Amino acid sequence: MLIASHRFRPGDIETWERLWEQDQALANGKKMIELELRAVDELRRFAQTPCYVGVSWGKDSVVVAHLSYRLGIGPLAWFPAGPIENPDCHLVRDAFLSRFPVQYREIEAAPTTDVTEAFHGHDGAQREFEMVSRTLGHRYVSGVRADESATRKRRMMRFGESSANTCAPIGWWPTEYVFAYLAKYDLPTHPVYAMSLGGVYERNMLRVGTLGGKRGRGNGRREHEMTYYRDEMIRLGLA
Repeated sequence: MLIASHRFRPGDIETWERLWEQDQALANGKKMIELELRAVDELRRFAQTPCYVGVSWGKDSVVVAHLSYRLGIGPLAWFPAGPIENPDCHLVRDAFLSRFPVQYREIEAAPTTDVTEAFHGHDGAQREFEMVSRTLGHRYVSGVRADESATRKRRMMRFGESSANTCAPIGWWPTEYVFAYLAKYDLPTHPVYAMSLGGVYERNMLRVGTLGGKRGRGNGRREHEMTYYRDEMIRLGLA
């Protein structure tokens, strides 16, 4: 269920629909079932001790939120980064919560430093995030995956899906199976993944992140923000 957006450009929906057909084909395959069962088993083991499920409302966290909902694990918790948060995350949140009755916490982790030069960049207001997230405890489930970065791959290689305090139940999932799971259960999907300029941007490289900042400007991300979120960049004084 791709969330509608006035930001879409010509060719975006056509490209998305073509990829979505591929997602639906993977959703019905044996590998999808195997990945799903492994993630459910890992979540069930980890959640024997109280924890919360961190969400950003990007594709990975929506999958983890749905897996957790199926097992009755929670609460879900989001720590939005105030004015630099991607504005479409709220649309995904509202669509998910309208369908799935879950325990839910939302605590703002807004940056306290200059958004134009602060270190937080696309990782959110990191210092503020760490402060507020601790109020819910140290054990949490996340949508971290090895495919996303070298750092996250090293994390998975060191700990596997679970360490003492963290659980990454889809940590070894290939990106195409994240989209396949969204298709299988028709889950709310952030519109940024269809903001491809009609296929110029590869869908697997698009991310839900905070806007602006010194970090995360590479690989065309700043250009993508200026194309699709220009109004927000102007509002933040980053255009």
